[in-house]
Amino acid sequence: MKDVNIKHKQHYVFQAYLEKWSNNKQIWCCRKDKIFLTNIINVAQERDFYRIKELNSEEEKFISLFLFNQPKDVREAVTKHIQLLHKQLMWKELSDTFINNISFCIEDNQAKTELNKVIENLRKIADSGVNDLVENIYSDDEGKAIVYLNQIINEDLSFFYSPDSDDCFRDSKQRFIHFLCTQHFRTKSARVRWENGMSESFNEEILNKLGVDYSQLRPNHLAYYVFWYVENHVADMLYNNAHLSLIINNTEEPFITSDQPIINIKANYQSINDTPDELIFYYPISPKYAILLNDNSTDSRIIALDKDVEYYNTKITKSALENIFANDKALFEKYHF
Repeated sequence: MKDVNIKHKQHYVFQAYLEKWSNNKQIWCCRKDKIFLTNIINVAQERDFYRIKELNSEEEKFISLFLFNQPKDVREAVTKHIQLLHKQLMWKELSDTFINNISFCIEDNQAKTELNKVIENLRKIADSGVNDLVENIYSDDEGKAIVYLNQIINEDLSFFYSPDSDDCFRDSKQRFIHFLCTQHFRTKSARVRWENGMSESFNEEILNKLGVDYSQLRPNHLAYYVFWYVENHVADMLYNNAHLSLIINNTEEPFITSDQPIINIKANYQSINDTPDELIFYYPISPKYAILLNDNSTDSRIIALDKDVEYYNTKITKSALENIFANDKALFEKYHF
């Protein structure tokens, strides 16, 4: 019987990305007042970060209100995704009930020993569905998107400006934009800021008048469901007109990155109440290369000056939640919390 390994250590910034700043998978990290060298497996991760959380009836009402003015196909897509996640919770509940009941039906000790092995594996399979599904979805996207990141490092943007057909997206351009949006919203930084700012974003009195008991809403349960809709919505908006620029850094100061590697350079990450009215994604791909999506430039290639690198590195520093990453310890003399 094949053993099931549950993915408890779940990364919200994927390791293949961080590897570009590492040497033999060792990366320099600045965490508040600490600077240390560590393996990329140890950073930008949290135990069971993407574990599926159930929605109560008030949270389901909230999601329905959130989607009220959206087209029918959008509401159906969100509903279908929620059903996919909740099916994992249902199978876990059914398997737990089955396990609890069958244990009392076997009296033979040898049979019980064999049965316990099967039961334990069944328990792991059911728990893996709840714990690993979202992580696996992100991992699959990352595995396909790494091809584009490698092309960017080779200064090739053809996948964006002359997009190839794709198996589930319209083309490689759409897949890449969707990847950027998911990577922007999937982080602990995005989740924490949204949870802390939920009371500012949604009026308690209005929700109560609309029949939603605000006191029953749990931001940490709602976050992924809301973000799944938002990241797809933003990706659709960006598809037709978004411009992609490659930034080449030939200066002596490398680009740095953080636990929020894709940022809106028009956003103020120091304030949860400051809502930007523009969206320009900045994404450092390696110490030498970065991209801008939806920028105002007409150029597809930009040679960064010293002041540009300092500007982007400062933006990354100010948008980080807990960690800044670099390929050179000395950079933390200039960029730190």
